[in-house]
Amino acid sequence: MGEERLPLTPATAMIPDVIAARCVHSIITQARCRACAGACPQSAWVIDDERLGIDANRCDGCELCVPACPQAAIVARFSPAPRRTRQGLLAFAACERAGVRDADTPIMPCLHALGSRELLRLARAGVDRLVTARGACDQCPRGQGEQLGDCLLAVNQLLKARQLACLVHEELAPPTWEDAWRSAQDPANDQRLSRRGFFLQAIRVPVQRLRERLMEDEDQGLPPGRLLPPAAPGEPVPLAPQLETLLCTGCDACVRLCPQGALGLERAEGLGQAYVIDAASCSGCGICIDVCATGAVSLLRWQPPPLDRLPLVTQRCRACGVNFHLPRWPQDPPQPDREAPTRRHRQPLCPICFRADHAQRLFQVLPG
Repeated sequence: MGEERLPLTPATAMIPDVIAARCVHSIITQARCRACAGACPQSAWVIDDERLGIDANRCDGCELCVPACPQAAIVARFSPAPRRTRQGLLAFAACERAGVRDADTPIMPCLHALGSRELLRLARAGVDRLVTARGACDQCPRGQGEQLGDCLLAVNQLLKARQLACLVHEELAPPTWEDAWRSAQDPANDQRLSRRGFFLQAIRVPVQRLRERLMEDEDQGLPPGRLLPPAAPGEPVPLAPQLETLLCTGCDACVRLCPQGALGLERAEGLGQAYVIDAASCSGCGICIDVCATGAVSLLRWQPPPLDRLPLVTQRCRACGVNFHLPRWPQDPPQPDREAPTRRHRQPLCPICFRADHAQRLFQVLPG
């Protein structure tokens, strides 16, 4: 409710809404996210040291930037239309280049704008089947990025791992799709109700629609993992941050700046301190990677998270005498190419002294 959306003029009516407060560039200045620009086939997004916005003369409203944004800062204008039929709850969507003639049908600029978050929302709402009609993707510049089929395959793997019903995708030729849409609109598909049932239904339907609308607004910015039931150990998740023990300096920068709380610092009595990883809360924004000076953070996709808790040990910096914490020394010996980062465990240095490298300065030649 309190999030501000950038105003649009009639000349930029094709441009999707942007919630500026969600964008990672509004959270930290050193954000390196270029997901929207990388997904745009028209190179309409402008991102540099001074500007972040959309070139209205280039944007064609394809909305491929919507699923690419990890923070859900770009809001879609179009979505599949659900219809309750005898075959279950169906969601209809047709590409605007599919040649569908009926203007009252649910048409989207591009079907590939349905990313993992939107597909999981459909599954969460109980949709049994996604019915689509598309144009010639191999001849369209919009069809050169991540495909709907690949994203749906990954989403169904997550649903299957949770023992949930998969989202069936039925692709139809445009004329057949129009017939299916009109059939779903046919009042004959509705169950016949008694007089009492009719009035009860008339009361329930507006309430249910209001509830669904509120749920849609709440789901809009949720990370993909929050749209699924909790994962059991060994089950894959959409996204998960991973911390490399041998590279981590214990500076807590990733913990302090994670906007979703996917990384946290636990101080439990009797258990000591530990970094806690909540994979379900990860949006994939990459802020933790951007702020890590030693490259200790990486991002896993569609995999089981390797750990959810990284114990820490307290040490005293040999250079400045300040107490700090480090990830517990691993059981496996360090590899030769990781000798430099791991020297901190043998000769402990706090994150500041480790980066300052005071010992090197002792041998510098000072000007006379």
